[in-house]
Amino acid sequence: MTIYDKYELAMFIGGKIKCQRLKNCLTGKELSIKINISQQQLSRYETGASLIPLDKLLMLADVLNISVSYFFDEMGCDEE
Repeated sequence: MTIYDKYELAMFIGGKIKCQRLKNCLTGKELSIKINISQQQLSRYETGASLIPLDKLLMLADVLNISVSYFFDEMGCDEE
């Protein structure tokens, strides 16, 4: 999969964020507190309405105990 459009990229990464949040049994509120953002902002990242900044993506990878490369991997959530 080649992603050229920033909106497609935001949606792709957002889906990965939500998948990992749910796999870790975290609510939006719990995860947003861990990375110091509002629950509304996390929702915007998960839906692709906003593209997550690199520093927050790195924090998410750390909190969720995954590699940052996961967010760019073509494998879907249910394939892991």
